[in-house]
Amino acid sequence: MTKVEKNFSEMPCWHTLNHFDEALSISYTDGQKFKDLSKIVMFACHDILPHSSEKEGYLLLCCLRAYIEFDLYTMLELHTTHMLTTGREALSTFNVLMQIYAVKTDNMNKNWNFPKNHTHVHIFDNIKAKGITHNFNIKPNKKMYGPLKEKYQKHTNFKNVAQQSPEGDNTDDVEQEAFFHVRLGSRVKQPLALEVIEQRSMTDKAFTQFWVKLNELLNRHFVTVGKPLLGSKCIHFQANDHITEYRYIKVNFKSTMDWCQYMDHL
Repeated sequence: MTKVEKNFSEMPCWHTLNHFDEALSISYTDGQKFKDLSKIVMFACHDILPHSSEKEGYLLLCCLRAYIEFDLYTMLELHTTHMLTTGREALSTFNVLMQIYAVKTDNMNKNWNFPKNHTHVHIFDNIKAKGITHNFNIKPNKKMYGPLKEKYQKHTNFKNVAQQSPEGDNTDDVEQEAFFHVRLGSRVKQPLALEVIEQRSMTDKAFTQFWVKLNELLNRHFVTVGKPLLGSKCIHFQANDHITEYRYIKVNFKSTMDWCQYMDHL
């Protein structure tokens, strides 16, 4: 149990994903937390339930992974015939693994034909007939009150609320610098020499000859976008040149799936 808790706490933080310092010793009532737990429990338990010694536990992790893959297909906001076919295959894989798990654990008497599980049988037929699941489930409205409550408490005097509601979300305190469709944040105050950055990350092969790779990347970028280099000279950083690190990036990009603009955080 201690090892599992440690694995949970060491999971890197990720945008929109809850981070858990403790997972097993706390009872949660928030459905989103359970959903996030299901996404990372495989990584927290993969070295606790090895295939060689914990065959039933390992099989349970396989079932969980198969369910998550199936669930991802149901949550897509754009479907093609190929995606529906692949989603049905993911559901079939999940069902097969659940049958194997039931046999292995001598739990064949459990009835899995309860309403929430039975909806899986028809989910892709419903998507084909009615569109994406966003059109016919209740999840989109579950969190609408949280942001409204926060703005009401922090940005109004509790009277004439509509006129005081801020336009958009301006509550981000992270200092950012914008470059076209990319924004950088979490600036490190002390600039570092390129050779120091390489030495700090010696175990990561991506940082071998870091400044040489950076020179190649930047020079290639200017050629690709057709922008002239300063003084018509190639960029040529030296090992003792200093740069400023940013540890947060926000990117606006056009999806190749539905051609809409989205935002990603790293």
